[in-house]
Amino acid sequence: MSPLYRLQLRSGTDDNVTNNRYEKIVRFYVLRATRRVLVSVESYQPSNVTNSGISDPVVLGNKLNADSVISAMNQIVWDRTNGVGTEDFDIFQRDMWPKENLDFRPWKTVIWAQGEEAQGLEAEERAALKSALESRTMKDKTNLLIAGQDVARKHDVVLTAGNGQIADKEFVNNYLRATYSKPTQPANYSGLRIKGDRADAEQVRDDPGPG
Repeated sequence: MSPLYRLQLRSGTDDNVTNNRYEKIVRFYVLRATRRVLVSVESYQPSNVTNSGISDPVVLGNKLNADSVISAMNQIVWDRTNGVGTEDFDIFQRDMWPKENLDFRPWKTVIWAQGEEAQGLEAEERAALKSALESRTMKDKTNLLIAGQDVARKHDVVLTAGNGQIADKEFVNNYLRATYSKPTQPANYSGLRIKGDRADAEQVRDDPGPG
């Protein structure tokens, strides 16, 4: 991620001086990882291994989610981009940047550590992920891995007058290829292709076993 740049376009003086200068503040998403992988996290605090001083449960949950994803990267011996040695993945600390104008298209794979916020993914975040997934061809697809919970439950809901920032069935159904199935009481597995053999401590019930 680059710093913010102020771009100015000026024209000569004329009768309408109000349109003689146009100004825009921009930033650029800079791809550095050789594997073109982006890891998106929140509350990333790699030096705070004991979670010291964190009292907010949302911040703590976000940090633990981020720690788990980064730990998985370390276990497959992938290194964060730092300008030294192998640079396997870039880290985007999305809580440190404005949520407007997100752009994940330069990366081929996005690994998303979902936070604990009640609203789920922000509308701007979902729009950016949709744009990234649409930016390639059938032979060169963008990969999206989401490490989190309740994404379908929060967003696979019918749009109403009061949930426009959260309801996004298109994102869940068409982009994640998922649906939210509400829990039933008692549990109902009808049509879910579950055989239903009961497992005991040592064998499946009614299974005669070897021999």
